[in-house]
Amino acid sequence: MMKQYDFSLKCNAVWSSDAIAYRCNTCAYNPCMSLCAECFQNSNHQGHDFNRFFSQAGGACDCGNADVLRESGFCARHGPNAKRPPAPSDNIVSLAEFMIPKLFVRLFLYFRGWLFFEETSRHVDFSLDWRSRSAPPVKYSFDCLLDELVFWMIRLIFPQSIINLCLSMLSHADYRDWFACRFFSLYACVAEIMVDLAKSEGNATIYAVSSRVIHISVQVLLSFDSFFCGLRLHGHVISAHLMERGALSRL
Repeated sequence: MMKQYDFSLKCNAVWSSDAIAYRCNTCAYNPCMSLCAECFQNSNHQGHDFNRFFSQAGGACDCGNADVLRESGFCARHGPNAKRPPAPSDNIVSLAEFMIPKLFVRLFLYFRGWLFFEETSRHVDFSLDWRSRSAPPVKYSFDCLLDELVFWMIRLIFPQSIINLCLSMLSHADYRDWFACRFFSLYACVAEIMVDLAKSEGNATIYAVSSRVIHISVQVLLSFDSFFCGLRLHGHVISAHLMERGALSRL
């Protein structure tokens, strides 16, 4: 029943590495744009300069995103001229509004318990490693559920399932900008994790995690608003870069 109400102005498809995607240089404003196979095949790119490729670091479909793609490149299901299904009833919406926050709270409670019970023989215990450093401990505060979701995505070393969840909601402008600001404000933690991985893991693990970080960074900076949100946080990014360089020099 819920499928009939499924609608978004922008495509929410997210893929990991080695997935097949398309890029149309004729329709693109941004050379980093990409389209999923379904959206590309359901739009008219006949005679355009396009290519099909294997995504190396993962990606997300930009169909319906007027910041990076001309409307002529949108498929019939996305964009301002797409056919919209009827609005769901208040009963259906209220059920989702009641259940979804509770599911996230339950997920976060599981993650907090994971700190004590999950077997991490393959990875460094980063929480203990942070406490043993000479630098003062970093205090984290969360203003909403999204803040904690971003924290756990980083703390758990970027699991692909959480990345897909976070990126699949970027079509909502308010969510996108808040997610971008929170993610870049924690870039210093990302740098620390990469340094610790370099000490304890092989090149394959470091490459996989780096690709996921790049995947997220590219997607949140593709849009105009998120780009300037990133510029407002340039101090955090520069500090993270300097921290990473300093840490690498001590390896």
